[in-house]
Amino acid sequence: MIKIAVVSLILGWSNGFMINVGSNSKSALSMSANVEIDPNVSEKFKILTCSATSCCKKRSVMGLDEFSTFSSMFTRIQGGEFPNVQVEETSCLGSCKLAPCVAVEHDDFMGTVALEGMTDNEFSTRIFHSIVNEEDADRVWSCVDNAIRQMAEEEEEDDL
Repeated sequence: MIKIAVVSLILGWSNGFMINVGSNSKSALSMSANVEIDPNVSEKFKILTCSATSCCKKRSVMGLDEFSTFSSMFTRIQGGEFPNVQVEETSCLGSCKLAPCVAVEHDDFMGTVALEGMTDNEFSTRIFHSIVNEEDADRVWSCVDNAIRQMAEEEEEDDL
């Protein structure tokens, strides 16, 4: 059984079937940074950085360290409000021409998820493309941060 949370930020995909998991007029950005968020919400997220040949080669051509994408995500997690978000290197994510790539998984969904803040192409593939600089890494982290806050807000509303 798949647990479906009501969230405006995530579309889960299960075996190629899109599950639209609702909407909410409140923006996650409007949530106060002072709101305490249950760590169980954020620990369900995992950021995957591609370590396959195309992504590594693209980083090398751009003069980046082979672990720069992983390091960028790890640094944001450790320095942020949600240190229990996981970050892992993974094999090919399937968007080699748009390397280096990053994807996000959530325990309640099969496969990667699409997040608000992705480009249209990223949203359709559920993979962040061309994550090469700090601004790109900030955008990825912002999307994850917003999804965590929105899910926490929805969970809190469900508890009321």
